[in-house]
This record gives sequence, C-alpha cells and structure tokens, in this order.
Amino acid sequence: MIRILICDDDPAFVRRLSGKVAGLARGFGEEAEVLTLSPEEFLPESLPAPDLIFLDIDLGRISGIDLARRIRRAGVDALLIFVTNYPEYAPEGYEVSAFRFLDKSRLDQKLPYYFSQALQTLERKRDPICLLCGKEEVRFPAACLVYAETCQRHLLLHMTGYSQPLLPCYRKMTELEELLVPHGFLRVHQSFLVNMEYIRKMQSTGVWLTTGETLPLSARNYRELKETFLTWRAKNPWSIS
Repeated sequence: MIRILICDDDPAFVRRLSGKVAGLARGFGEEAEVLTLSPEEFLPESLPAPDLIFLDIDLGRISGIDLARRIRRAGVDALLIFVTNYPEYAPEGYEVSAFRFLDKSRLDQKLPYYFSQALQTLERKRDPICLLCGKEEVRFPAACLVYAETCQRHLLLHMTGYSQPLLPCYRKMTELEELLVPHGFLRVHQSFLVNMEYIRKMQSTGVWLTTGETLPLSARNYRELKETFLTWRAKNPWSIS
C-alpha cells in the first residue's frame, strides 16, 4: 500500500490528476490510497505519513515552495513532485529535495514515466539499512541517513525523520561505504560519507547540503567526486520537462 497526497487549488485538475494516479497504480499492480487536500487543509505537521506528494507551486495565497519547506521541517520524507506551470521555480527544488517537476501542460506524456520512477524509488526505500549501533541492531530507510562522519573511534550517523538525530555506529568507514554506495552515498572526504539526495551543491571548497550544513571535500579527488555526483544526479533527476 502506498499513500499518495495531492494538493492543488484547482478542483478540476485535482480530479483529473487523482484519477490518472489511481489508474497508474492499478496498472502497476500497486494498492494505493489517494488523498486530495486543499491548500488550507494541507497541514505538514499532521500529514498521514504519505509516500508520495503531488504539490502545486501556485496555490493562490500560499506558495507551494513554502509549503514544501514546512513539509521537510516537519520531518516528512515523502517523495515530492511539483506539478506546475512555472518552471522558473525549479532551482528552489534542490532546497526541498524535490523528486520531479511535472509540467501541467505535459501531464499525459510525463506522468506515467515519473510515476514509474517514483515506484522504483519507493521500492528501494522499503529495503532498510541494518547497522549495529551501540549494542542494538537498528533498521532505517536510506533516506533517513543524511551523512556519516568519523568521530574518534566510531562513526556518527546524522539522521533526519528518525527517532534519534544522532546514532553512534561501531563499523569502519570503509565497511559502511561499501554497504551504502549502492544506496546513493558518496565518500566526499576521508571522514565523511554523504547521501547524495541531500547534496545541494558541490564545489572544490566543500559540499553544501539541503539541511543547511557544509561538509569538507577532498580537493585531491574533487573532479572524480564531482563526476560521480553528476552521473548519479543525471540518473536521479527531477526534471522540468
């Protein structure tokens, strides 16, 4: 079961989009619950644990971008697809880890492909990471781990949307890197392993994250790291087309 939320101030478009999404879910053999909310009803702090959100940018008095910021601050880890007629807002999508930008005028052409990609991503997220933290074995989705850093004789995991913001992990960084690279992680520095979903910008002087943090980057390996990140981004983009 996947839970899908749609927020748009155009009732006719909401009906059209919800019908198409429900039909696509059936076509892919997925059981889906599709909920539609007006901008006034859409309260990020009390969302019913959605997996996928379709959010309009122009919501009248409310900005979809601002609403997306509230969604992330509330710790909601859903895939976010902006449905819009305003591609000029695309750069702000990095800030809120948008999954895709879907042009309303190309809904019929692009929605099936984007929906298929979203299902694939959700399937990967359902496969949890299992690590020994302290004396306990913990399981969490890859998206909950922003980055890991070396801290004295252990690793410190920086989490989001998880019960604990920091988790100690008693593994070697090389072992963790081997485990997490298939999940989209990149070792940007000897002491830092980062989830590329949270990288907003990478330069030779450092790595800027969507969380507002800046991490050091290995200047010697900058070109290789940049190429790896751009290759990953090309395979996992949100698109304006």
